[in-house]
Amino acid sequence: MAKIFSTEKLSLNGDKIRLQSSAVKEFEVTDSSGVVLISKGTIESNIDSLNTQDATDKSALESTIGTLSTLESTNTSTIESNVDSLNTQDATDKSALQSTIGTLSTLESTNTSTIESNVDSLHTQDATDKSTIESTIGALSTLESTNTSTIESNVDSLNTQDATDKSIIESTIGALSTLESTNTSTIESNVDSLHTQDATDKSALESTIGTLSTLESTNTSTLNAHVSSLHEQDADNKSAIEDDIDSLNTLVTTNDVYAANITTLSENDNSVTIDYSSVGYITNPTAMGMLRSSDSNDPIISIQISGAPTKTGVTFKFSDDLPSDNYSLDILVSV
Repeated sequence: MAKIFSTEKLSLNGDKIRLQSSAVKEFEVTDSSGVVLISKGTIESNIDSLNTQDATDKSALESTIGTLSTLESTNTSTIESNVDSLNTQDATDKSALQSTIGTLSTLESTNTSTIESNVDSLHTQDATDKSTIESTIGALSTLESTNTSTIESNVDSLNTQDATDKSIIESTIGALSTLESTNTSTIESNVDSLHTQDATDKSALESTIGTLSTLESTNTSTLNAHVSSLHEQDADNKSAIEDDIDSLNTLVTTNDVYAANITTLSENDNSVTIDYSSVGYITNPTAMGMLRSSDSNDPIISIQISGAPTKTGVTFKFSDDLPSDNYSLDILVSV
């Protein structure tokens, strides 16, 4: 049965990473100097920030819709005013035409051709003005429809981005919780194994002491030889233990955690290779990455590892060519 113990702070990987709980249901991951790398507070803060940004974007979109509605109302009023003005002008022209017809009727015997020409010209101008007004109304209706469609598309894109970011954050929290559980189980198992070995060694030593005490009166020379032999064995064991400690120190040193933010991505890139050979892993590590853009209007691009991570590097492939230079890649590598 595993031994259960509790602690406020847990040191991992040669004290390179510390896991501690500052309050109930609170946890923090820090480096050896106490600088917080990640905590439940920062994760919740990031989620609150995303919710705030979403509310701000929604307010901005609603303001834009309101502005477009105001513009539509203003344009409609202007068009109606223009129509009224044209109707007034049409009435004025009609009155003038009728007056002209009266005058021309008097002069009909001498200038009939000129009168008919003027009437035709006025009819043509009236038809042209009516066509222009109808065309303007149609253009404004098309513009309103286009703007409404664009706004709805932007709202859907923001909702999708918000859901994706929330899923990534929840996935990262789950991975950290799993890692914490695995490391805790391994440590408890190692402690139980050391306790068992200590009890076995103590029992064997006590048995040897009892045997030596019984033989002391009859075989002092043999006892001294055994003692000398035990001293030599103890020196060998000490040397072996020191070698094991050196080996563990080397293993801890060469199995460090590598984290980086790759900002050298460019438009049309479809993959990127990360070189972490300077860490000096002696076994193939585990790697994970998250692609993000500084522009919320950029599309979401999926990524996956090509093949498997090696001791010196890993290659990530993108589901599509990058549409801009705004993207960066966050990676975390560990054994």
